[in-house]
Amino acid sequence: MRRTPRILLDQSHRQAWTADLELAAKINPANPADSSYHLVAEAAKKDGFDVLVNESSQITKELLADIDVFVLPHASEDEWEKTVGYGSPQLTDSEIAALEEFVLSGGGLLILGETEQQKYGNNFAELALRFGVKITNATVQDSVQNHNGVASWPKPDMPRLVRSDLNFKVKNLSLYRAATLELVSSENAEVFLSTSEHALPAGAPLAAALWRGEGRVVVLADSDLFGDDSVSDGDNIQLWLNIVGFLSNAKAAKLSGSKKPESWVSSNLDWQRLVNAVEQLRPMQLKDGSIEPEADLNLVNKLIDDVLTSVNALSKKFPHQENYIHALNKDIASWRDGGYKVPDFYDSLQEFRPDQIRKDGVEHLVVFLDVYPERQPKPQSGGGGHQYFLARLASSKRAEVSKPSVYPNRIRGFHCWLRHQLSGVVPGDGGR
Repeated sequence: MRRTPRILLDQSHRQAWTADLELAAKINPANPADSSYHLVAEAAKKDGFDVLVNESSQITKELLADIDVFVLPHASEDEWEKTVGYGSPQLTDSEIAALEEFVLSGGGLLILGETEQQKYGNNFAELALRFGVKITNATVQDSVQNHNGVASWPKPDMPRLVRSDLNFKVKNLSLYRAATLELVSSENAEVFLSTSEHALPAGAPLAAALWRGEGRVVVLADSDLFGDDSVSDGDNIQLWLNIVGFLSNAKAAKLSGSKKPESWVSSNLDWQRLVNAVEQLRPMQLKDGSIEPEADLNLVNKLIDDVLTSVNALSKKFPHQENYIHALNKDIASWRDGGYKVPDFYDSLQEFRPDQIRKDGVEHLVVFLDVYPERQPKPQSGGGGHQYFLARLASSKRAEVSKPSVYPNRIRGFHCWLRHQLSGVVPGDGGR
């Protein structure tokens, strides 16, 4: 069985980029690096990928059968760009259908857009729209946050991510004459690069990750950031490796979970809302669980409303936890009404009694605040903060011997009991 993930770099649709150094020199004799993806291709190989190039084949189900990641670099009619000189920049209807099926079946797709996307004569924007992303016809300008003082070379903001780690080890990044993106829906999507508050337009998406079917898609509003002449200006190669790793994991996740039924949390919007709200609240909390004085209280109130809305909507799935959810509502409301000082979730945790439901496979929802009397940061959470779990009871016998003991300032012990004694615990899973 093949273990090495495969990337297929398309070069059959009059691309403006190639991984072949000799061809890059023919395309652009004065500056081959401005037409070359050689460095990112080599970086992927060093990172354990097979990198293949599609020079002439039509994109079909058969072509994609053994591929993990399909990369679609920017393409153009020759009047606008120096290109490989062959193929049409237009994907056929059957090719778009093949790529859509590829993603839905567990493949990873990277679409690289460009500034003034409409003029180049390709229809990659049509493909992106199939997955809920519009590539605009804009050109970002940022006179404050840019590379080398050039307003059209913006340095993007990197939002805090909940579902992916696409910005892992990426601190310094520049784009070069980028367009922007518009997401049709934020459902199963995450923006991981956006324009700064100084830019025109401000706060606009520049890169987005999308979960579609069993696969994943990444759309970028710039293709130059991975070119040989730009890729060393910052952490561009690291971003590239993060992206292809993220996309290749779609098929790996599908294979690893092929024998397991899909959990309802992967598509439940109430659960996703709860996950997103809790993850946004965490950085605003001090180690004692209180909200830091500098936090935006309007945002905190909105996130708490989201938590309550989600918990109450999810309560239909947990009728055996009616008393717990009622007490949880009171504890959260008291915390909010008290000005988000040191929280006390003792009453609701007293009602959290999974040991009283002695049936295999019963799920339990619990939301609480970590409070550490020793005031030491907890590994992987950075100290006090919201936690949310979906627990599945493994055995009746285990429930009988694992009755929890809850103390007002010893929530950490309860937290450890929950994770250790019950199998199927999903901390912060969000359907990932």
